[in-house]
Amino acid sequence: MIKNVIFVAFALTGPVAAVDAVPVRLDWQVYADQAGTRVDIPADLFSLQAGPAAQGKGNQYSTSGRRSHLSIYVLPTGGLSPDAYLRQHMPDRRAELDYSRVTPTFFAVSKYSGENVLYRRCNFDRAAWLMHCIDMSYPAAEERDWDGVVTRISRSLRPLAG
Repeated sequence: MIKNVIFVAFALTGPVAAVDAVPVRLDWQVYADQAGTRVDIPADLFSLQAGPAAQGKGNQYSTSGRRSHLSIYVLPTGGLSPDAYLRQHMPDRRAELDYSRVTPTFFAVSKYSGENVLYRRCNFDRAAWLMHCIDMSYPAAEERDWDGVVTRISRSLRPLAG
């Protein structure tokens, strides 16, 4: 009798915990918007549209368990370089970052926030004075599972900075 109770408890909690698990094979599709943003996204993983992006113009997506999120958006650069943008908008918080890569054409930053990893990459389009960005949040405990997904999304972000 006890074995059945344990099995039932596992059967009820197992799928709930695995709802947001990163599958081995993903259905990658290209997201494109009117501002020229193009990025590969795993449409089967970020399967829920979660409304407009919290900033700029764009869209938000969530996993079915709503534990992981992806936002794709465009913001004006105000003529700032990636480094100058970060200095202006994160003057006291850059020391909080766990990862920071800044080049003349993009920045990518991440940090742990509670139980999540927050990741942002913005490519700067100097000709249009726009930056094309992605924000992601996902469980820190699953960071290794997410590494490949984050890398592909980040590296596919277009337009390439110009």
